[in-house]
Amino acid sequence: MRVLRWLAVLTVVFLLVAGVVLGPELYKAASEDPDVWQSDVVELEQRAAAPPDGAVLFVGSSSIRLWDDLASQMAPIPVLQMGFGGGKIGDLLHHLDRLVLNHEPRAVVIYIGGNDLTGFLTSRSKDPEDVLATYDEIAAQLRNRLPEAPVYYVAIKPTTTGRATWEKAAAVNRGVAQRAVADPMLRFIDANPAVTLPDGSADPSMLMWDGIHLNRAGYIGWAAPIRERLVRDGLGAPDPAR
Repeated sequence: MRVLRWLAVLTVVFLLVAGVVLGPELYKAASEDPDVWQSDVVELEQRAAAPPDGAVLFVGSSSIRLWDDLASQMAPIPVLQMGFGGGKIGDLLHHLDRLVLNHEPRAVVIYIGGNDLTGFLTSRSKDPEDVLATYDEIAAQLRNRLPEAPVYYVAIKPTTTGRATWEKAAAVNRGVAQRAVADPMLRFIDANPAVTLPDGSADPSMLMWDGIHLNRAGYIGWAAPIRERLVRDGLGAPDPAR
């Protein structure tokens, strides 16, 4: 009985802590108003005030924000980390100037779209076509304003939260990959084999308790193919001409 009582207490504490940590993020993820991210964007702008020379800018939702070892795992590639947890692809489009374009990165790495497909509380679960249409708008602006900066989209990774969501994510991944074939400056990185089981489903050992976000082992696995692609494309060191 005593053990069960302590387990119940620990469960309650865990849920309270999770609520405090994730509550604001879930509220913003549930909103259809991109301006709920104003404070996050301001904080990210302050972080980007003095970016490293020749930085590759990583932008997107919580998988980018929570990547604590991004700089060391991408070394010697200089990086600028601009993730906002719970963000949706329309939020990125709305804040694209402040999060990306104003900083003139050498390349852009995007991870976003999963939250759109899932839907949160009051937000509408979107179809792959919706996500791809917004991606096209983002890509057009990046290609127009940063014509020499390649744009990488990292494949949406599977989670343990539902097969239907994963099928929609796979459709988005296929759509972005097709666009990368048509435009050599739009590039697609499928890092999922590093964090999934042989059948392509989510590997729980690579995920946090929520079955969605990567844990430390997951980030180590994810980082390798992303860094390898960037280095292979010549982004291993800053361009001395910049």
